[in-house]
Amino acid sequence: MARLAVLCSSSGKTVELEVGSHARVEVVQQTLAELTGIPKGDQILMCEGARLDGAKPLAAYGLPWEEHDKVHDVFLYSRAHLRPDAPLPPPEQLPECPLDLSGLEGIAQQRHRLDEAGSPLLRLLPDYQRQFQAHLLQANAAHEASQQRMATCARLVSEQEVQALSIDAATSNVELHYAYIRDSFGAFMARYQQQHAQHAEVLSRFEPDLQHLAATELHPALRGSEEGAASLAGLVSAEALRESAAACARGHQHFGGKVAELEGLFGMLKADVEALFMQAPSVDLEALTRQLEEQHGAVDEQGSIVAALSSDLSKVAQLVEQAGEAAAAADPAASAHVSDTVHMLEAMREAHVGHLLPRVDGCRAAVEAFAAQCLDCKNALTRDVFTQLRTISSQQSKIREMKNKLALFREALARQEGAVQELLVVRRVPAAYKQCLAECVRRGAFMEKYAHSAAQLAERMGAFREKELAMRDAFRKHVERLIPAQLLERMGLLEQPPHCQVSVSSAEGERLLGVTVDDVRRIQLPWAPASLLAPPPSPTSAGTPGGAASGGSSRDGSLHPSAAEQQQQEEEAAAAAAAAAEVDVTSMLQLENAKLRAEVASQIALDCIRADGLAVELQSQLGASRRQAAAYEARIHHLEQQLAAAAAAADGRPGAAPGCAAAPALLAGSGSQPAPLPPASAGGSPTGSAASSMALSGGSAGTASAAGGSVSGSLTAAPAAASLPASPTAQQASTAAARLSSSVDAAAGSSLSGSLRAPDPSRSLGHSSSSCLSW
Repeated sequence: MARLAVLCSSSGKTVELEVGSHARVEVVQQTLAELTGIPKGDQILMCEGARLDGAKPLAAYGLPWEEHDKVHDVFLYSRAHLRPDAPLPPPEQLPECPLDLSGLEGIAQQRHRLDEAGSPLLRLLPDYQRQFQAHLLQANAAHEASQQRMATCARLVSEQEVQALSIDAATSNVELHYAYIRDSFGAFMARYQQQHAQHAEVLSRFEPDLQHLAATELHPALRGSEEGAASLAGLVSAEALRESAAACARGHQHFGGKVAELEGLFGMLKADVEALFMQAPSVDLEALTRQLEEQHGAVDEQGSIVAALSSDLSKVAQLVEQAGEAAAAADPAASAHVSDTVHMLEAMREAHVGHLLPRVDGCRAAVEAFAAQCLDCKNALTRDVFTQLRTISSQQSKIREMKNKLALFREALARQEGAVQELLVVRRVPAAYKQCLAECVRRGAFMEKYAHSAAQLAERMGAFREKELAMRDAFRKHVERLIPAQLLERMGLLEQPPHCQVSVSSAEGERLLGVTVDDVRRIQLPWAPASLLAPPPSPTSAGTPGGAASGGSSRDGSLHPSAAEQQQQEEEAAAAAAAAAEVDVTSMLQLENAKLRAEVASQIALDCIRADGLAVELQSQLGASRRQAAAYEARIHHLEQQLAAAAAAADGRPGAAPGCAAAPALLAGSGSQPAPLPPASAGGSPTGSAASSMALSGGSAGTASAAGGSVSGSLTAAPAAASLPASPTAQQASTAAARLSSSVDAAAGSSLSGSLRAPDPSRSLGHSSSSCLSW
């Protein structure tokens, strides 16, 4: 069990209960209803800003909590007092506090033996004693009345402090809810202003966007489709979109007016709440507390006077007793002593009547006045409590209404966003169309890279089979002299290694739309800046790889004319090396061309996917991608010129060396390091590689021809080809081709599928035929 302090806001009284943490709140409410008179249904209990639920135990709120003689205060509010028509409670009255002077009659009736003395001075002594007793009785009665009044004043001040705390607690609760609604309203207005600007921009550019759709023509191959549309405008319903745009414009304007009204309501709520926070109680409790301390000092002064009067009364009683004894002994010197005593007592009486008793009465009057002030302050603060609690309840209601309004406005904002998003189809259709064209380019480049990887795989599998075939021949020659052939046949040791056939389907390449990167570039988006839509700069003649090729031609053409035989051998070696490296260099250039076109198409598609934004956002997010795509296109132009130079060199056999000399420049531009290349088979058919040596200009014709043709070839080991002398230029070109082929094979290895088939006798070139590549 622990102590639970419940502070009543209406009266300021404090109710202390001894409860356990397992007790339910409703049990506490029932007890409070009996003690305070507030019905259970009208009670509102709050602690630390949280409202207590009657069905929960006190432990759910960490109650009762007590540490170092401190407890968590629980505030009790009456729901009936929060109603606007609730009457104010009647003003409180001070309790009656009369002076108890009933002992004066008894004092006046007291008799002493000196009252009958013959000397008038002796008869005065008992009279002084009775007067001093009356003085003490009056002062003591006034002191006790002042103490009672001070207790009442302390209670009133304490109750006012409780009422002030209850107002602060209620105001803190309002401040908490107002902070939430203020943040929610700020977030809503920020979102609304951003969305309002975006919607205004979309609506203002709706008609130009429709005109751009009509101006963007479809690819000629797509105009005969089922839709029969000649431009992108045929893909949308212009009339339906115009009706939606008109409805969105009306809703946009109407919603803006409603938001302005909501902003005005929030401004009034903010002013009312801030005025509530600035409102101070009409009672200065600090000054009242200081006055209470001062009045305690006055009461203490009364106590000091009462103590002095009591001391004087004791002294009078002693003097009267001594005078009575002297008179009984008939002492002649007693008369002089009595005279002095009378003079002293008269001075004391005059001090009592002239100073001490008026001071006691003055302190009592000050205490009574302070008690009346405390009562007035208590009544005034009670009125303030009722008024502020009603204001707080009203502000809480306004905050709840604002919260509900914000929820409705958020829903309306979301609906308006959905309606405007439907209008953005006029911007998304060009982006989607451009993305589709870019995807066609990317897939075409993928087919080329895929075919090249398949050819590389067929060559590697052929070389692997030739190696295995040589090992089996060596084994057979070693054991056939000792083991009969029939026994080897039964062991299965006379079988040849199986052929590996790599097949690539051409169905996708045949159905692909024949577009180029330039075709994709011609599709402009209406919201893209002109700087991002400009075509990439064409490469200059000074930086073209053709210059490097011509330089290689001049270097290769400067042969020493001293010995005709040596010159003839060098020419034959150069021709053989050029023939061996021609296919590799051309294939390498085509592969890099396909890679770059795929990168460009991917970048364009990525730009189209990210296209649902404003021009400023596009400039910040897509500028780097556009510049990279421009660099890729410039590189494609370089590669096309290299391919043209290689094709021209292939047409004339003596000029094959310049085509080979382009490989070192390409390798240096890519930053790759040369790697050793296994010697190509001299006896194999060059058909498979020749099919991939067609010039790729980025168009669909190259893709269709590469995908539609059927190519097959075989590779055999030819040591004689490796022994031919090769020029340094041809060796570097072969090394670059091998380096690029190995990277492509590593990248495409996970996407290739191979199947083991029986060798086709019609395609076999003798016992040394290798794997076949079929499309």
